[in-house]
Amino acid sequence: MMSQNTDGTAGTEDPGHLLVRFNDPGVRAWGVVNDDVMGGISTSRFGISDEGRAVFTGYVSLENNGGFASARTRMQADLGGFDGIVLRLKGDGKTYGFRLRTVDRGRITPYSWEAIFTAPAGELTEISLPFSSFRPVYRGRQLVNVPELDLRNIAEAGLMMSSGQSGPFRLELDWIAAGRSEK
Repeated sequence: MMSQNTDGTAGTEDPGHLLVRFNDPGVRAWGVVNDDVMGGISTSRFGISDEGRAVFTGYVSLENNGGFASARTRMQADLGGFDGIVLRLKGDGKTYGFRLRTVDRGRITPYSWEAIFTAPAGELTEISLPFSSFRPVYRGRQLVNVPELDLRNIAEAGLMMSSGQSGPFRLELDWIAAGRSEK
C-alpha cells in the first residue's frame, strides 16, 4: 500500500484510485449522525474549508450514555483488486474509525466494517488502512458470524469518533483513495 507521508506536501502524489477529493466542487454531501439519536449530547459538523479540505469537527460527551459522533456519505464503489484505503489528512492526535458499509441481497447492511487509526496532530499525512484491518461492528460492538467484507459492493463510507474519548475533536481530509500494495 502507499507509504505514509508526513512531509506536509500539497498532495500532488498519486493517491491510487481516488474515491473522494474534497476540493472537487461536485463532491457528494456528507451527513452527520451523533449519539443524540440515542439520548446523548455529542455534536459534530462536516463541511468544506476554504482550503478545499473536509473538516469533521465537534465535541463528544460521554454523558447520557453517549460517546460518538460520525459523518458518512453514500458511495457506490467496486474496490475488488485493491488492498485498502488511504486517507490524506491532518488530525488532532485522537483515534478515529473509518467505516465502510456494503450491499447484501439488495440492501445496505445494518453493520459497518471499521478500521481504527490515530490522526497525527497538526501534520498533513497519509494513513493507510489495509482491508485486513477492517472489523465488522454494530453499535460499538464487534460482530462475529457475518459474511466477509464484500469489496465489490461498497455502498457507504464514513468516519467515527468514539472509543471512549470525550472532548473536542477536529479532523481535516484532502482525499480518500483505494490503494494497492507496492510490490
